Amino acid sequence: MDKHQVKASSFMIGQAVDKAPDLAREIVKRGHEAAGHGRTWKNSYFLDADAERRFIMGGVESIHKATGQTPVGWNAYYLRNSPHTFDILQSLGFKYHIDEPSADQPFICLMQGPHSQRAHNWCNIRPC
Repeated sequence: MDKHQVKASSFMIGQAVDKAPDLAREIVKRGHEAAGHGRTWKNSYFLDADAERRFIMGGVESIHKATGQTPVGWNAYYLRNSPHTFDILQSLGFKYHIDEPSADQPFICLMQGPHSQRAHNWCNIRPC
């Protein structure tokens, strides 16, 4: 990637970052993004909202401790989110996720923030 000046997003598991912080730091040092993928390699979609928030934050804290970056991107385990995931991600400052299984079929999602759907100016984060 360095040879071709390509940058990538690395979706990091907090537990893995704790075991190999030098690798996480090297990824960021080379200009790549440290994105979130949770605390462990376990399903989080069945957790209640508080437990899911702790699960996400566990990964965020590990990434931040090792790299100095706070993740703004998210990838859920098997692309499976709970009914709480988008609200949690928005409240934690995430800007995007890659868990979009809709096959480009249109639908409406509720957004947090100062933008309104009516004015068509609400696309600063895409939780759906």
